[in-house]
Amino acid sequence: MLTPGRGPTDSLLDVPGVHVGQVERLSAGQPSEPVTGVTVVVLPDGALGVADVRGGAPGTRETDALSPIASGERVHAVCIVGRSVFGLAAADGAAVELERRGIGLPIELGERGRLVIPIVAAAVVFDFRIGDPAVRPTAADGRRAVGRALRAGRVRPTRGQVGAGAGTSVGGLGADGPRRGGVGHASLVAEVEGGRLVVGALAVVNAAGTPLYEQATLAPGPLPDFSAIRGARGNTVPVVVATNARLSKPELARVAIMAHDGIARAVRPSHTAVDGDVVFALAVPDAPTTPAVTVAGWGPAAASTVGALAADAVSLAIADALR
Repeated sequence: MLTPGRGPTDSLLDVPGVHVGQVERLSAGQPSEPVTGVTVVVLPDGALGVADVRGGAPGTRETDALSPIASGERVHAVCIVGRSVFGLAAADGAAVELERRGIGLPIELGERGRLVIPIVAAAVVFDFRIGDPAVRPTAADGRRAVGRALRAGRVRPTRGQVGAGAGTSVGGLGADGPRRGGVGHASLVAEVEGGRLVVGALAVVNAAGTPLYEQATLAPGPLPDFSAIRGARGNTVPVVVATNARLSKPELARVAIMAHDGIARAVRPSHTAVDGDVVFALAVPDAPTTPAVTVAGWGPAAASTVGALAADAVSLAIADALR
């Protein structure tokens, strides 16, 4: 039986080859208050990636490319951005900055030379309840976030109302109305037969539901009034989980599916028609600087072990965002 413990930074940074950068946008009227932003996970050597969308109101980029049945495998960055679809401009900037640094999929063009195409996946949060709606992440913010990620040391990223969590809220369907959300981090480490297994999670909490750890009971109800969200729609819990486990793409897809359990354990209700809940699951490549770990000799056992840890890490990250 595995007995996992928390990682040294208790974040995605405990997974070798993973970097995190965050940028905030400030309101013109209140220059000291961040109102939206960008959180980017950068993988300079690329990573096996899968996306699993369970919410009914997603805003995403490149999730089809990360489908378990798609031919693409490597992803070089995952951006979570504020201001709904307008924030996706930051993902464009992240791609440009990665290309400038030579990070991406190499494409040979014959006599015309060589091209590098970064695969940048993204998910949005609807954070227009906070601050001036005209303040939105830009391509320049995406470039800055990538730069910060690659310059940062192995120090735990800031949690709470920073990066893509700067303008988020939670519990919008509850009787007490919405409260501030945020970004949270967690990691779990366990010794397996192949070495030291690490599973990390980053969550941006902008959920319509209520955090379960604040509820005294797991008994059913009362149900929120979903009609109350009309006219101010848009909630989501986008999550990034990463591991150093040696997995195939179908096995990583199972990890992404199981990681959604962490959202369901932490927020009630979750995966609603008004949320855009999505999990990006990443497995770093086996390389001298990022050695992969064989979790179990049987693939289903490996995927299930990593998936169970991922679900726990996601719940911990969600709670971390709101503390």
